[in-house]
Amino acid sequence: MSLRSAAFMAVILLLSVLLTACGAASPAKPAAAPAPTFAKLIVTNDLVRGAENIDQSKPAEVARICSELSKFMHNERIVWRIKVMDPQTGAFMDDKNVGEVSVKLSDGQVVQAKYGGHGGTKDKPADFFWTAGWTVPETYPSGSLTYTVNAAGKDGRGAMMINDFKVPAAFLTILDGKVPVIEKK
Repeated sequence: MSLRSAAFMAVILLLSVLLTACGAASPAKPAAAPAPTFAKLIVTNDLVRGAENIDQSKPAEVARICSELSKFMHNERIVWRIKVMDPQTGAFMDDKNVGEVSVKLSDGQVVQAKYGGHGGTKDKPADFFWTAGWTVPETYPSGSLTYTVNAAGKDGRGAMMINDFKVPAAFLTILDGKVPVIEKK
């Protein structure tokens, strides 16, 4: 093969590579990636003081109801406010698609949560979420109290939320002392 023929062949080969690279030949379209599926739910919660053993005849005491905090005295009611989210839709889930939500204390006690409307008025609640309440017994030991929040979707998905912050000031803590028990009328 002459030098001229070899150069000609090289030019042809180079042109075919360039044409292919520039889209003259249409490459096969890649398959669409499947939509992500999530095997778990997302659970969030906070802690507030419940109304039990609060003197509701005193406005300053009523203001303590539903106050966010992490320190509780004996005889005070701890309320977990819980939301369960479906990561596939981004929507919060109610009792139609979540079968059970519970709080498990480090001593093994399990407190079942209920779904309902809160805040606002009876006819028009400000928000809907799950709540679980537990009144600290007078005989309960003082100190940090760890817990997990569990949710089980009716579709088989579930979630466990573990409070894993390492900041002692944020721990759920049972303080020494007690509030007086107010008899229900």
